[in-house]
Amino acid sequence: MAESRRARGSDGGREAVASATSRVVEPYNGDVIPSLILALSLLTPIPRWETHGPPYPILDALVTAPTGTIYAASRGSLDGLSAVFRSVDGDHDWEMLAQAPSGETIRQIAIDPTGSERMLALTISDLDDVRVYRSNDGGETWRLTRTHLATTGTERIFFDPTQSDTAFFVSYGLLRAIDDGPWTEVGIAIGARSAWSSSDGGLFWTREFCYHIPCYPLDERFRSLFVSNDAGRTVVDETFDAPCLALESVAYADALTAYGAGLDCPDLLRSTDGGRTWESWDPSLDLRSLLHDGVERRIKQLVVDPRRPATLYVVATRVEGPGDGEILVSLDAGESWGDFDGPDGLSVTAVALDASDELVVGTTNGVFSFVNRTRLLPPR
Repeated sequence: MAESRRARGSDGGREAVASATSRVVEPYNGDVIPSLILALSLLTPIPRWETHGPPYPILDALVTAPTGTIYAASRGSLDGLSAVFRSVDGDHDWEMLAQAPSGETIRQIAIDPTGSERMLALTISDLDDVRVYRSNDGGETWRLTRTHLATTGTERIFFDPTQSDTAFFVSYGLLRAIDDGPWTEVGIAIGARSAWSSSDGGLFWTREFCYHIPCYPLDERFRSLFVSNDAGRTVVDETFDAPCLALESVAYADALTAYGAGLDCPDLLRSTDGGRTWESWDPSLDLRSLLHDGVERRIKQLVVDPRRPATLYVVATRVEGPGDGEILVSLDAGESWGDFDGPDGLSVTAVALDASDELVVGTTNGVFSFVNRTRLLPPR
């Protein structure tokens, strides 16, 4: 079974490379054809994985700022502390910006799309405390802004993509901080379990409720999805049925098309109305086969290529035991799926796209980039 998956994975990776490098060539005739063949033979694509550091285990935190700067958070560093690293030249050179306090591990990094110098970092301590730090200088300095004494396992930090300096933190409810102010409860989002912003700035959150407060043991529980079109400042604009409560990863291909996955979502979800209603999306059943082929896996992260919105990447990890993450790819908006071979022998923990929309991955042994360049061969 493993050999079958590897063969399929190799094909998926080659198809992804071909999609990224292929060009439409008009038909020629006459003496032009030998020249074209010669030119093509001189330019041979060499896709490969490269790493330039940091050589430490990367967890979930791997993000690219609108400026092209890549940030990664490691489980450890030379001093054994979790640390934030930065590359401003597309994964060629890295510098360590800051280290987390002893006993804390950096699990998420969020960057403000309206101002890349504004950042959030979420850490989880050995005692399961959840802490949120903020930087206003691109990660050079940080300060603690919020502490929760317990974790839900689905905490998330993010910024509104349309309203300047508007940050959110979901954990036992939804909190908002405006213009670097204090975190305050979003009153209309009491009990939120997961939350995210759409590409056009809509604020979404899920919660569970019943007819009694507090819920009786035998009460029927309802999952709801709420939407606010002004970052939660006023009343809820719309309410829908939630496909699951813990939507961990939501990625938008355009203003209307979104994909989602979470802890209690057995399948990949798709929305065609901006995130308001969702359906299971796996027409070919390829994804289901890859996720349940011998070892049970779940979708941990989704990434959509902004220049090729039909290209989707998924990080799939074991449901039980070590993470053992791998990359899955679809080149046709989720119609079909295949494996995308990661760096040999390493478990993939997170994926991102650099400024050129080439794949960058966090692994159990550092950050790697998928290099899809061309090699100029000397003339014969």
